[in-house]
Amino acid sequence: AERILFQYGDSPEGMVASAMEFGEICRKYDYHNFVFSMKSSNPKVMVEAYRQLSREMYARGWDYPIHLGVTEAGGGADGRIKSGIGIGALLIDGIGDTIRVSLTEDPEFEAAPCRALRAVAEASMGKGVAPFEEPSGRRNGPVARRECNFPLDVPLNADGSVLATMSSKELEDLTVAALCQRLSLRLRKDGDVQKDWKSV
Repeated sequence: AERILFQYGDSPEGMVASAMEFGEICRKYDYHNFVFSMKSSNPKVMVEAYRQLSREMYARGWDYPIHLGVTEAGGGADGRIKSGIGIGALLIDGIGDTIRVSLTEDPEFEAAPCRALRAVAEASMGKGVAPFEEPSGRRNGPVARRECNFPLDVPLNADGSVLATMSSKELEDLTVAALCQRLSLRLRKDGDVQKDWKSV
């Protein structure tokens, strides 16, 4: 919904808030024949959204099926890797009832990656993750972040994140749409500019 998008931006939190709102509407009218799907073309966003959704459903005592998928994953190895990262991570977490690997190929090529992901998840059931120990001892002792003093002409924030630099001529020549694309901002349908999770 536009209101949710305005409040949360294009973020996992907004996806979950929207899903919970529609879930509440369905439950209000005693309709329970629905499935949650939090697809995104970014596997990182998709995984975080599904994990937050699962936490929220658990907190509310809900038990509705969850459909997993990465939207517009692409074709070839790229599409299979993106889907494997997103869907595989969630299946290992025990999240998900149905899956779809969405490839830009003929539909019959989507079945094999789905079967492979299911096989990996089934083989991992009940095993958990092996404990990791670092024998070198390099992490023993106090750990402190080093202070960095950057010169003024280095385009970095104090935390090391990158700033965007633009000349006044560039700003003058760019349209609002081009500026939003350059700085990864979201241009809403009403013409308002909104910061996105990937904005510079």
